[in-house]
Amino acid sequence: MRPKSKPLAWWIWPGILTGSLAALTALGSLAVNYASFAALPTKVKQVEAKNDDQDTAIDKLTAIQQTWTEIYQQQQQRPSPPAPPRPATIPRAMGNEKGTRKERGSNEDPKAVRGLNWYEAGVGWWHCPHADWVQCNEEFAWERIPGPGRTIAP
Repeated sequence: MRPKSKPLAWWIWPGILTGSLAALTALGSLAVNYASFAALPTKVKQVEAKNDDQDTAIDKLTAIQQTWTEIYQQQQQRPSPPAPPRPATIPRAMGNEKGTRKERGSNEDPKAVRGLNWYEAGVGWWHCPHADWVQCNEEFAWERIPGPGRTIAP
């Protein structure tokens, strides 16, 4: 005959049950984590494709911004008015190749006012309020004026 075994302590069965449940929970967690890990390459490819699309969109937006910046800068650059002629370039006699001196009161003057008017070929009319060429040159008093029937572009 076999000796009679001792009954198990009361706390053994709940411990075995709790241990079994903990083992099953761990196996379930491993299965879920493995499924997430197995799907990772697919997710990475999707994110890389989305990043490529976003990079393309950013490149396009950068090009558009650069174009508009150039347009804005061109609009901000107003052409400066031509510089008044320096004393060395102001003609002293009629028939000079750089321009023609017009005495005040002539019918060809674009501005019927006192002073000197001078036409520089390719540039246009200049006016000085003084009656003396030397004084106009020393004070740089020349200013652009429109010719007959014309206006000066800004």
